[in-house]
Amino acid sequence: MQIKDIKVLKDNVRKEMKSKLREQPASARRERSRNIQERLVSMEEFKLARTIMSYVSLATEVGTEYVNKVILEMGKRLAVPCLDIEKKAIVASKLESINNLVKGHYGICVPEEGLSNRIHNDEIDLVIVPALAFDRKNMRLGRGEGYYDRFLSSLDLARVKTVGLAFNFQVLEHVPHASHDIPVSLVLVD
Repeated sequence: MQIKDIKVLKDNVRKEMKSKLREQPASARRERSRNIQERLVSMEEFKLARTIMSYVSLATEVGTEYVNKVILEMGKRLAVPCLDIEKKAIVASKLESINNLVKGHYGICVPEEGLSNRIHNDEIDLVIVPALAFDRKNMRLGRGEGYYDRFLSSLDLARVKTVGLAFNFQVLEHVPHASHDIPVSLVLVD
């Protein structure tokens, strides 16, 4: 299949998933998100990890508020993605308090210190990954800029378990993907 054909298929799935995410009632999103997050914090890999890279969820995504709070309460190091726009790269940035966030690029909340409080990839024990859709083989479909694919392809992260968080309707039989797209190790659903 041609790259432009894959792009068209990806764009169609993105449009469909964004619509479904927007249509989901906020109360259902909160309840379903909490179920997913509770499953995550009960995982052995989560309990053993010293440094966890999570993300600060957007309004329609599986929420990460609870899991990020648990990471900090357990005394673990919490990293969240900051975007280095010039390099088109994700930088893992240490977050010390949920109240220490500002709006960054694409409306994503990031630590006030931004890129200056970096955690190196080889220090990360577990990565929690957002996406618009996943498939049964754990392939993911992001928002289209390739930031996570570049981040996950880092050699430092080859040993790290990656966990996608999704609502049931976000898991499809197949998501269109190209050779540069990186799957996650596991997808947790509600």
